[in-house]
Amino acid sequence: MPSPPDPAASSLAPASPAPEAPAEGRGDQDSPASWDCQACGACCRNLDVNQASGVRYWVEIAAADKILTRQDLVRKLVTYDRARVPHLRMTHDGTCEALRGTIGGRVTCSIYHQRPSPCRRVMPGDDTCVRSRAACGL
Repeated sequence: MPSPPDPAASSLAPASPAPEAPAEGRGDQDSPASWDCQACGACCRNLDVNQASGVRYWVEIAAADKILTRQDLVRKLVTYDRARVPHLRMTHDGTCEALRGTIGGRVTCSIYHQRPSPCRRVMPGDDTCVRSRAACGL
């Protein structure tokens, strides 16, 4: 995620100490807009409340999503509910099969360029992000 442009400092502004650097790869944990998705992955996991109530299907795939044009990915990563609606396949613990790494550590999406629209809508610090991070203890 590109960082916002650095505003020019006023020559009249008093010098202030540089902020303390955040922990390696974690981003500034107090600023949701600066959270690093590749040091999180919480949104790639079905919430425990869903799993507890038997909801196995988490990320619904729209008919126009690119992943459905790739039969190799459909066979490997797509599952269908009773109504034949496609969803991303989850592991036994509710984590997306496309996620590589450990939630809360370094993660990557193995289908980043073909990820479905619900995944594309999640932004660092939005409601889904915050709710997912809290559910994963991050």
